[in-house]
Amino acid sequence: KDLFVADESESEYGFKTHDYKCVWMLMLIFLGHKTFFDALRVFLQKDDNKLLILKGNHDIEMFWEPVRQAFVFFLANEDAQMYSVFNERIRFYQHSVVINNQLYIEHGHLLEAVTLTENDTLPGKPDELALPVGSLFNRYVINKIEEIEPLFDNIKPPTDILKAVASHYPKKILKIVFYHLIGAWKIVRKNHVAYAAKIIGKILSVGLPVLVFAGLAVFLFFKLKDIITSDIVLWLLNTVVSLAGALAVRWVQSRLAGVDKSISLLPCAKTLHQKNPSLKLITFGHTHTSEMNLAADDCWYINSGTWIPTIEINTYKVRETNTFCVLRVINKNGTLQREPLLRWNDEARELEQTIFFVPST
Repeated sequence: KDLFVADESESEYGFKTHDYKCVWMLMLIFLGHKTFFDALRVFLQKDDNKLLILKGNHDIEMFWEPVRQAFVFFLANEDAQMYSVFNERIRFYQHSVVINNQLYIEHGHLLEAVTLTENDTLPGKPDELALPVGSLFNRYVINKIEEIEPLFDNIKPPTDILKAVASHYPKKILKIVFYHLIGAWKIVRKNHVAYAAKIIGKILSVGLPVLVFAGLAVFLFFKLKDIITSDIVLWLLNTVVSLAGALAVRWVQSRLAGVDKSISLLPCAKTLHQKNPSLKLITFGHTHTSEMNLAADDCWYINSGTWIPTIEINTYKVRETNTFCVLRVINKNGTLQREPLLRWNDEARELEQTIFFVPST
């Protein structure tokens, strides 16, 4: 396969999801995160250490066997002997893993409609992966916004930063709204029929006024901008159009795609425990929000948060309780014992306990 051949869509949005293209992308990831993979390599060189990899919505490429083989091969520094050793110490899981009938580990993306896919591959195209709605939205819309503001996905809430970006780059935001967003919709409509029907219902019942307002603002802007000479009025028009575009993107982001919702997977953990009462600890990730609560009287639910620094725009501080969390479980004679939820302190170069305040209900 020629890895350097890309069609028009791939040139604009990145490679599609054929297995050999995913291997190419994986190689770039290894080159870009050398420190992390060097540390992981040292970890796996110790005889007793094992690595379990669970697929999530941001690495669904692990579905492909060539990608899994390439991961081990790259991690082994392309050394055949080390590859054989690492291949025995690394295990890949497509959905979840249960340890000692007590610890349940899952990424959690299959518990949310926006990141759930009904099939692993596209209908009629078994050589391409079926991307969930959220991934399509990221690919066509969020990635384009990040070309303007690279930290867009790190800043919470995104509403304020989106307004700022729209105010400074109104034409780019309008292009995203009326070109890239439409491209994403075409793919969603084709491959996620049920979800597309749900979106149409929301547009008709809730979002139509928002989209009409945005469209009207754009129409008036292009009609009036050539005949208006006043800088103040022209600035006002630019501001209205920018806010209309930002509002439309934000509405699609939160209402249609379900991105950036502050959701909890605790109800899912409770349901899971009811089906598997032997579980003592259930852990998810996915939501990027650290959480610790009881799924049952004798079962904890813990969300490990995110390893991407999240900045609160109103305080400009990193949300430390959400970032670099580590769930450590010790196996003592077949019984799993959970330590307090930990967090990596990069300045101290050590783990420290994370404190949570659970609101009363």
